[in-house]
Amino acid sequence: MAHIAESCHFYDGITGDPRYTVPNKSKPGEDRPTTLRDAKQFGYVPSVTTILQILDKPQLNRWKQEQVLYASLTMPKGNFTDEQWINAIIEDSKAQSRQAMDLGTQVHAAIQGVYENVQPSPEFEVYTMATVEAIHKEFGLMNWIPEQSFAHPLRYGGKVDLNCSIVVIDFKTTSLNGEKLKKAGYDEHVLQLAAYRLGLKLEHASLCNVYISTTVPGEVYLKIWSDEEALWATKSWLALLEFWKISKKF
Repeated sequence: MAHIAESCHFYDGITGDPRYTVPNKSKPGEDRPTTLRDAKQFGYVPSVTTILQILDKPQLNRWKQEQVLYASLTMPKGNFTDEQWINAIIEDSKAQSRQAMDLGTQVHAAIQGVYENVQPSPEFEVYTMATVEAIHKEFGLMNWIPEQSFAHPLRYGGKVDLNCSIVVIDFKTTSLNGEKLKKAGYDEHVLQLAAYRLGLKLEHASLCNVYISTTVPGEVYLKIWSDEEALWATKSWLALLEFWKISKKF
């Protein structure tokens, strides 16, 4: 079992199998990340998250700005020039971002493992138990399929965290907790789920984000999007997909 954080990825346009890397001709025996040029050449299709990258993400951008400001509070200038100091602050803020991303990837992998009958590490049990219990409480015993990949005839693909016949689920780790956690839910997230639902051909399934707090381990919130929100997201996704293909000459 291996969980790969999906950022800019491609899938086989026929089978839906991941095509994250291709052989590196300049370094025989090694692979490199797949590019858009490779995808056009080999018939691969972009992931949902790759396409969503063209959207502005105000909440994420603000979070990144906050990390830079926090880093500036703890980074002594010392003998740095202004330029060196600014670069040091930026690098320190990126380190904080990487730590948050790494934790999110580890939590995702632990939850995936539970649905694949793999015992999670003790440090992640609090996340997995709370998540699985919340999902079971809401949807009951179902034939869950973790990490299912697909390719859609409209020429996009993806890998879905968890799904069954009645719901498509995507996990999101977040620093939010308490009442703020219960208000989580962004347009980009429901767009992603709507694209997954189309890709899996589960037209009548519900769309659900599971928000998992990393600051209060064990705190989980299920956001089930309304039918109206799901319809809006589906229409918006199709428009966004078409724009992406036109803009990338795909």
